[in-house]
Amino acid sequence: MGRLVGLDYFFSQEVLTEEKANASEIRRARGLASDDDGDGGGAKDLQRIIVRRMQHQFNGRILR
Repeated sequence: MGRLVGLDYFFSQEVLTEEKANASEIRRARGLASDDDGDGGGAKDLQRIIVRRMQHQFNGRILR
């Protein structure tokens, strides 16, 4: 969405690196949950943290 509304941050190399790191962390958390027969709660918590971090880039620009 950040790219669609033209926010410079979402076109930067920084965000691409961050997206790759986030995806890796989520995969790792899901893997740990399946190893422990967990419900994936750790991955969901991690996704919430990532989303909250990204929401700061949209502050004051769109409705959530």
